[in-house]
Amino acid sequence: MSREQLRQYGVAILAALPVFATLSVYLYLRRGYYDLYIANKAFGSTSLIVIGIVLLIGPLSRLYQRFDTWVTYRKELGIVGFVAALAHTLISLFLLPDKFAFASFFKLTSLNRGLVPFLFGLGSIIIFFILAVMSLDAVIRRMDKAVWWRWQYRGVRIAALLLYFHVVVMKYPGWISWFEKGGSSELARPFMPPGSLFAGSFGLFVLLVRLVELTGVKVARVATPILFALLLSFWVGSYIWGILK
Repeated sequence: MSREQLRQYGVAILAALPVFATLSVYLYLRRGYYDLYIANKAFGSTSLIVIGIVLLIGPLSRLYQRFDTWVTYRKELGIVGFVAALAHTLISLFLLPDKFAFASFFKLTSLNRGLVPFLFGLGSIIIFFILAVMSLDAVIRRMDKAVWWRWQYRGVRIAALLLYFHVVVMKYPGWISWFEKGGSSELARPFMPPGSLFAGSFGLFVLLVRLVELTGVKVARVATPILFALLLSFWVGSYIWGILK
């Protein structure tokens, strides 16, 4: 690995660390404690946000020149996002049996806790693993560039969608319950929205930006800041809702 590649991975890690740290602190404040279970939640949300950033860099670089320099870091950010997702997967499957009994992933009686989100997550991590292997220099040199690009282009989008569905299907009942009833009395600060809500809404923002770009550059340049403002308003509004609930 060249010095430039090491630098790019360093930048990608430094970009992802504040996301993980912010989520960790937030979840600690909400829960009142921090352990592997909480760290695992932070890994899961971090993976979705970082992969979302990877998919956001392309449209932003095409719409606004200031984001051009980040295009070169997409592969490294993707690998970092995959590592966070892999850590979340391994911890969930093997290190937290009291929280995630393996057999529970195959229960069909509960859609949001059973087989469907498990398959979404499994499909996502498998595709990301294949893309990570394909990103090795030795593999890149042996592949046709056009074929490699098609696999990366399509694969990361499919994997990201599966990851997004994994989070939404598993977490949306909790989001709805929080808005309707507020947080559990077991929480140190029940007025704080679920951490996964921020990751899920960010994923929706990325999806909407990519869809808006299809309408044309002029419309997308105006719509993207509006969507971002709506995202921030949703975050702040959710927090205020929790306080007033």
